[in-house]
Amino acid sequence: RSHPWPADEGEGTLTVSPEVGAALLPDATITLQVRSPAPAPARAAVEAFADGLRGRDPGLVDASGAWLGPKYVGPVVPLPDGPALTIDVGQMPSVLRDGLPARLVGLLADAGVEAAEIVIPPNDLARYVGLRSLRSAARALVRGPACQGWQLAVAQEWIGAVPARGLVLSTPVEVPAGELTATLAPMLAAETTVIVIAGADPVESAVAAEGFGRGELALMHAGPGWAAGMRRQRDLARRFAGRVDWTGVTAEADAERLLTTGWWDPARPSAEWLADALVPDAMWFQVLSPGHVDRLGGPPEGAENLGEGRHGLTVGDPEQWLPTHPDSATVRARARALLAGCLSTPAAVAELNRARR
Repeated sequence: RSHPWPADEGEGTLTVSPEVGAALLPDATITLQVRSPAPAPARAAVEAFADGLRGRDPGLVDASGAWLGPKYVGPVVPLPDGPALTIDVGQMPSVLRDGLPARLVGLLADAGVEAAEIVIPPNDLARYVGLRSLRSAARALVRGPACQGWQLAVAQEWIGAVPARGLVLSTPVEVPAGELTATLAPMLAAETTVIVIAGADPVESAVAAEGFGRGELALMHAGPGWAAGMRRQRDLARRFAGRVDWTGVTAEADAERLLTTGWWDPARPSAEWLADALVPDAMWFQVLSPGHVDRLGGPPEGAENLGEGRHGLTVGDPEQWLPTHPDSATVRARARALLAGCLSTPAAVAELNRARR
């Protein structure tokens, strides 16, 4: 059955929440979710909807060939209560923008979905904004092979048996104790960012795992006990050393960068794809892969052998790495000297990119 663009909203028991239409404004970024007792065909319909919005729908091209569709379409994420999709509508013409829910209704009907509701899922991001105000934080960044499940295995050990709350597309996801991997693996595999917050309010520990096939993970402990948190992160990095390309553990003045897994020094070039050979900067503790050791001409002075070709390097004490500590500049300079051959610089990034091409 054909559903022209745009179509009439609502069909049978396929309904659209009023808040969806109210949120469809120029330049709005909106997350749509389909809640249905038929999850498999509902997800297929949302995938078809997303594909059309990415350029496959001829109704989104004008007579001159200009694109009339949205500015950005994210991955379809299988939230526990139904697939969700984030869209930046950009400057879509109003008739097409307002017709988005109707188009999705039509595709759900075509997929054989008889009952569903299109909604905007609850947004729980504000609940975690308070994390950024916590002073003194232990931060670990981890890089490893993509799509092998190690991120959530590390996250489960970091969180332990403490009750946890997930945050996916800014939407809360309940995580039963001990079931972090089983609950969140499908969402991480869908190429999105998964945030896990543990502990009572004010929350002190968190995990951010990045999908996108990039194998990125961040662990954070802020507020009281941050130095002990750094030592826990080092212990965890040692246990998982053989499964990752690189890990760095250091102290931060605050938890401002909690929700990102990226390199954090704007003075150094991004080199996420070169993490098996380069490091973003000096840190208290780092797990080095064979590629790092080769560039250094051997393990750096004071490094420990972690097995499987990995070495661990610790410089100073956790407290010395807090930016306000009087020894901070000294320990950073020593670590940078030990890791000079692996520091992410424009020349090093260009050299490795040329070699790997």
